[in-house]
Amino acid sequence: MESCYFRTKKRGLGTEREDCREKVSRAFRSGRTGEGEDALATAGETPALPLVAGIPRCLVWQAEARETDTESYPIIRMPRAQECVTIVPMLEIRHAEPRDRDSIWAILKPIIRAGDTYTLPGDFSREDSLSYWLSDNHEVFVAEDDGMILGTYFLRANQRGGGSHVANCGYVTAPSATGRGIASAMCVHSIEQARARGFRAMQFNFVVKTNERAVRLWQKHGFRIVGELPKAFLHPQLGYTDAYVMYREL
Repeated sequence: MESCYFRTKKRGLGTEREDCREKVSRAFRSGRTGEGEDALATAGETPALPLVAGIPRCLVWQAEARETDTESYPIIRMPRAQECVTIVPMLEIRHAEPRDRDSIWAILKPIIRAGDTYTLPGDFSREDSLSYWLSDNHEVFVAEDDGMILGTYFLRANQRGGGSHVANCGYVTAPSATGRGIASAMCVHSIEQARARGFRAMQFNFVVKTNERAVRLWQKHGFRIVGELPKAFLHPQLGYTDAYVMYREL
């Protein structure tokens, strides 16, 4: 299933790529809209379109659409800023390729060196890091915008045998792209991919409690905290802190 992800720009600024334009127009002519960062719009056989990837807690209003108006776009009205913006195509999320290795390392390196979210050695080399991320049991994706890779994630079975029906993922966003909805879009995409592969649930084994942004994001996408591991993570600045096990059915 193809997914189209969107970002927002002030009306009249920037240019739109053509690939998702007609899908957006059809979706909103159907009159089916939603609210929230993960609002969905569908039209007939058109795949579900995750909308508003970078705008939290906003209400999607249907744009007035005439039959002759193929340029119609949904309008987002921000509850606080009271500013109308249009939705334009954002991310292509695709399988990682060998040519992506340098870009993936550029994203992984600062996260690994910081040592405050992942349980990986802070001095992991480039080759060790890429060997872990791109290991044979990881199905790896990248989130790309206009040729620039802004995020990456892997999908795998959380356990073998009797636990192989539960998926597990790891996500990393480029520090320069934080706050743009990249992780949210990757999470939506990973859930779709996990369902398509027959997984019945998804589990995050070790979410550091102090990583509050991630905890809130996963909760927003339906994950529940089902366990808390006391003092399981040594934070480089904050010392020993708890970690969560988070879970959702698919």
